[in-house]
Amino acid sequence: MTWKTTKEVMGVLMTDESIIELVLAGNTHMFSQLVDRHKDKIYGMALSFTGNNSDAQDVSQEIFIKAYKNLFRFNRKSKFSTWLYRVSYNVCIDWIRSNNKHGRDLDLTGFDNILTDSRAGPEESFLEKEKRFILKKAIYDLKEKYRNILILFYFQALSYEETAEVLEIPVKTVETQLYRARKQLKVLLKHETGDEPYVLP
Repeated sequence: MTWKTTKEVMGVLMTDESIIELVLAGNTHMFSQLVDRHKDKIYGMALSFTGNNSDAQDVSQEIFIKAYKNLFRFNRKSKFSTWLYRVSYNVCIDWIRSNNKHGRDLDLTGFDNILTDSRAGPEESFLEKEKRFILKKAIYDLKEKYRNILILFYFQALSYEETAEVLEIPVKTVETQLYRARKQLKVLLKHETGDEPYVLP
């Protein structure tokens, strides 16, 4: 056995797909490599939908359990990370519905990166904070499908193609729903503030 092959068996320099092959062949301990690679992103998505650390950890664990049990369903038509996002999204939506949540507890802190200007002074920073609060409230009031697509596209930074695969809809539909979500959000913001609202890029 060569040095490189040994490293690959240990999970170094291996693709997700190669690790999956080993897991499905009976090397189930290799699944921990996939968890280590993707746990931060999956936790971030769980936090966006649950709104608190404890529930996000529980949901993250449930996501990886479901992914492990359904790993044989991964068909390589997309990247494993995208397939895992789809599993994560479905688990999160099931969690919201089973816990009778309606979006009020969503954690949208990832949106701060879109609005925050590092050059802003104290007064500007305060105004930006107020703007973010109003914007988040408006996002909470969106229809579920629009709120969810904004979370995937903006907060989880998925591409149009990745968002389409996660939601299992055409890319054109993603573009249309994002347009409608931004339009509806603009109406809500103008109603809330009376001013010309901030528009998502």
